[in-house]
Amino acid sequence: MLSGVLFYPWITLFVFLILGSLLYLNALDNPFQYDDSEVVVENRNIRDTANILSFFEDPGLSANDPKVAGHYRPLVISSYAINYAFGGLSPVGYHLVNLI
Repeated sequence: MLSGVLFYPWITLFVFLILGSLLYLNALDNPFQYDDSEVVVENRNIRDTANILSFFEDPGLSANDPKVAGHYRPLVISSYAINYAFGGLSPVGYHLVNLI
């Protein structure tokens, strides 16, 4: 009886993960949206993973133009740098990380 009670939440989680993945899987091929052009495409700072530690020190590096960089999001910008290292400017990798 106890093993059935512990097993049920895992089934529910698995069903939600599968359904969520199926619903958003078609978004992988979509182009960049909204502020992605400033924060990803035009941001030369993410093109070198050596800058990752600097993202935690200088919020102005979150966009190519420090005037546009209004948010302190070092983990997000670090993930962009890692995405760029693996896939360049292909939106698929960025969308896949967001889906995960």
